[in-house]
Amino acid sequence: MRTAGGTRVAAARVTVLDAPPHEWEMALKPGEDPGLLGEDQFYGVGVDAGTAAFLDAARTVSEEEFDGLIERLDGDGSFTTELDAPEPEPNLIAFSAGWGDGSYPVWIGRTDDGRVGRVVIDFQLFPAAHRPAPKAPRPPRGLGKIEAERAEAAPAAAEDPPPAGRKRAHFEKLRETERLEWGGRLPTATLRAVPQALSLVRYDADLVHEMDAAGPGVQRGIAEFAARRAATEAGLADLAWVAPALAALAQGRALPFPFDDRANAVRALLADPNAPDRTVGEAVPPPRHEPTQSLVEGTETEAVTVFTRAERSEPARISQPHMALPAVLCAGDPHALTGAVGAVSAGVATFGEDYPAFLQEVRDLCAALRDSGLHLADPCAVPAPAEDPDESATLATPIVVEAADGLLDTDVIEGITVRVPADPGMVVDHVVQVELVFGNTRFVDWRPVAAPGETMDFAFDIEHGYTAAYYGEATVSYKQFLDEDTVIATSKPLVLRVR
Repeated sequence: MRTAGGTRVAAARVTVLDAPPHEWEMALKPGEDPGLLGEDQFYGVGVDAGTAAFLDAARTVSEEEFDGLIERLDGDGSFTTELDAPEPEPNLIAFSAGWGDGSYPVWIGRTDDGRVGRVVIDFQLFPAAHRPAPKAPRPPRGLGKIEAERAEAAPAAAEDPPPAGRKRAHFEKLRETERLEWGGRLPTATLRAVPQALSLVRYDADLVHEMDAAGPGVQRGIAEFAARRAATEAGLADLAWVAPALAALAQGRALPFPFDDRANAVRALLADPNAPDRTVGEAVPPPRHEPTQSLVEGTETEAVTVFTRAERSEPARISQPHMALPAVLCAGDPHALTGAVGAVSAGVATFGEDYPAFLQEVRDLCAALRDSGLHLADPCAVPAPAEDPDESATLATPIVVEAADGLLDTDVIEGITVRVPADPGMVVDHVVQVELVFGNTRFVDWRPVAAPGETMDFAFDIEHGYTAAYYGEATVSYKQFLDEDTVIATSKPLVLRVR
């Protein structure tokens, strides 16, 4: 796809048979159940280093060979490269992946006699609002018109349920997806807002929910314990610039320099000749195959697989001191639950392959503190400082046409219209990207600027509104891009209550 902002790979296809596809189906691995997926969700292939590849199952590729492919793609500006092999071993084709790192759906096109005719990776470049309505069996989203028209026409659709029924069904689907994400139970609003909570759920969902329910005093105790254990395990606890920070955590005081800033703490670690040089095997969570949210820029909410140990290469070796440092930083967070979750997450990374024993220690401490009744209040509780207004935003606040007095009522609207005010500073062919955020979900739409003196309207369907209503609020903002990587200006956010 070529735009004023550059060129990206929209899709990649292997043609196995010349016969046109009769129907399309999602490529699945054992244990993946499409019945668990919500609307616009998928099981996908994970992409790292911005590169994907097609290869025969018989082909073996070393890490060094694949690193060479990535360097070749980065070096000559091409979109695809080939790795030959001696006969009869097949070759490998690698290519740049759409928006880069993330997860993308893989589709299998079958001929009318059921044979595999094509395999397609769709890199999700096209926002859903700009795609034609899919036919059934559903072709890959974002592919060309000819491919879509080859799919069989859908049978007559059943009459849509009334809006209230659609909203209830959407809520039920979101609840089920969220329940699976959070290890079998729904999170509280407080837990949902903690940035690292979903990451820690992958390792021990029950502990995360137990920490949430334990109260701020217990959470402070866990944060301090996790920071100290991580620092001790990594050999940092006795260093002259780390020990005062651990003492401050134990006494409920603010972290001293250099832990007043993450960059300062990292610089101190790099500059200390006495800092130990220890590595640990990467912590790999137990296998899961439920759908989970993935916030891939330019796409809607989607589902991805979490790979099991058997599907990964051997765990990487990771620097323990660099993993332990965030445990101390996180433990000092003004919000008790955020500090506890962040410190325990960093502790998991610090202990690496031995993380189960560390989490058992945390679980035992949580129970002991809760039962003692000595940590019911937050010993570090202080009034939250007033936040300075963000003066970096240079574009006007967006307008949601259907909202009134800061409220968006999804029972009386049929969609959401985000209006970007006219701005003479928006140059033709620059790109405007609108973003809707609610809960753990992020929706994005974008469009080149056609006329700098005109407003731009971005339409989102009612299902986006239902998702926002599920979380109770939505934040709307937009950015102006010079190209796909360069942000020129950002808007002030608009926060709406949604019901």
